[in-house]
Amino acid sequence: MELTVSHLEAAGLGAQLDAIEDAVGTHLEGAHANVAVVSEPYAGRNVLLSRGEETLGAAAGHVAFEEPVTDPGALEFPNREVVFVEGCHYLYERRVDGFDALNAFLERTAEADALFVTAWNRWAWDYLAAVRDVDRAFPVQLEIPRLEPEAITALVREHVDELPSFVESSESGRVKYVDVETATVGSVAGREIRVPVVDFNVEYVTALDLGDEYGDVERVVYERLARLAEGNPGVALELWADAAADGEISPAELDERDDPLDLDDDEAFALTTVLCKERLSYDALDRLLDDVDVARAVQTLAYHDLVTVDDDDVVSVTPERFHAAVEHLEGRRYLW
Repeated sequence: MELTVSHLEAAGLGAQLDAIEDAVGTHLEGAHANVAVVSEPYAGRNVLLSRGEETLGAAAGHVAFEEPVTDPGALEFPNREVVFVEGCHYLYERRVDGFDALNAFLERTAEADALFVTAWNRWAWDYLAAVRDVDRAFPVQLEIPRLEPEAITALVREHVDELPSFVESSESGRVKYVDVETATVGSVAGREIRVPVVDFNVEYVTALDLGDEYGDVERVVYERLARLAEGNPGVALELWADAAADGEISPAELDERDDPLDLDDDEAFALTTVLCKERLSYDALDRLLDDVDVARAVQTLAYHDLVTVDDDDVVSVTPERFHAAVEHLEGRRYLW
């Protein structure tokens, strides 16, 4: 689901939008400082670039990398005052001689009179800042932060033309303030001793911060949506679209899939590669992972709904399980 400028403005990201224009204005006044826009997938960084490009009109050039660049000689940029570059995370590979294209790009940005406004995947950026000092080439760095529940609420209400019905119960069940279950704590004379265990649903308490203008169930839906999306605006809209598909939405529809991930090293490395590139053709993934059985790895990742493969054999991370993938890979230190 595509984010727009109005979405980001509603979510309180006007400062990030204005920062692009400020950087361009500073450049036109004679102070040169290339820009890096860094974010998670689905967070809307390309919207920032599009806003700047539209503002400049004919003075702006645009380049978008959509697959790994292996030939530094293939890098071509328009002769414009400001050049906006999407997909800079395609300019490197984690292999010997895998930084040739990146090095050529950084050299070009350093020597050019034009201002370069660039977009990077967060984890690719962190890796390259650590191993190649890429952050030194872009003095102005803009990050799209994770949004608070209030911002996610504003984002959703800006996105929808007509709100669904907010219901406490649905086919997915009901989420209550308190769930009471029982747990076995021991046994006496061969008989189990079971005691009640109270499990508070935190969203019913924290959602009160959203204010009285929303109904009780509506507040809980927004709070749960923000938590599951972990503040990522694009992920939030995807989760919303799935949960509200039938014209009504309940807290239970926003239920986190909690099956444990048990990935082997090849599967984890394949997932890391897709996450850092965001979208890769099957052929490109196979080339990047020449020591991995890519077909088997992708099949396993798709089974866990961690990736999708479209009709053009392009592999991408599934928004709904994006943060489960991140948590798993960070726990295994595949992501920095």
